[in-house]
Amino acid sequence: MKISVIMPSYLGEYEGAASDRETKFLRAVRSFVNQTYQDKELIIVSDGCEITRELLTNNMSEWGSCVDLVCIDKQPLFSGNVRATGVEIASGEIICYLDTDDFLGLNHLQVIANNMRVHDWVYFDEYLNQGTVKPPAVKSVELLKDSAGTSSIAHLKENAPSWHGCDGYGHDWIFIDRLMNWSKNYKKMYGASYQICHIPRLLDF
Repeated sequence: MKISVIMPSYLGEYEGAASDRETKFLRAVRSFVNQTYQDKELIIVSDGCEITRELLTNNMSEWGSCVDLVCIDKQPLFSGNVRATGVEIASGEIICYLDTDDFLGLNHLQVIANNMRVHDWVYFDEYLNQGTVKPPAVKSVELLKDSAGTSSIAHLKENAPSWHGCDGYGHDWIFIDRLMNWSKNYKKMYGASYQICHIPRLLDF
């Protein structure tokens, strides 16, 4: 099963944004390219950000054809339309997500593929990456507001709910609530390795 990873990318400044965002963006893309799972694509959706376009242009020869850039008009911060655009053009049967300031562990997509063969969607724990000072800490995820987010889910594309109208900070939970109402055929899976590297005012590596 092909996995489409959707990555919104606005690298301009805003309150609460991660530091050194261009370097972290490159790290995020490389973590996708280096996945052990090969049937994959990364769809980067840039909403009015020329920085993203320049970074892609300068590095596309390294990343190859599994990375694609889609440019749309600037959207309000945390607009669901950005992810909706990526999902709509995705060619994979499975959809998951990657933020520009985070990265994926080497076998992340393989573990998702193994668990999605009989489920409509799954959720999983995340890792808080604290740099070289401390080892990553497991962040236990439950299906509760302020616990589960975009980075802790994967779902089938076919007939899944839309991101349209999931707007504002915390819009992840609006979408997950839609998933819960869409299908009861889901489970918590273990072994995924999404690395969270930025939480405003708490974590920034």
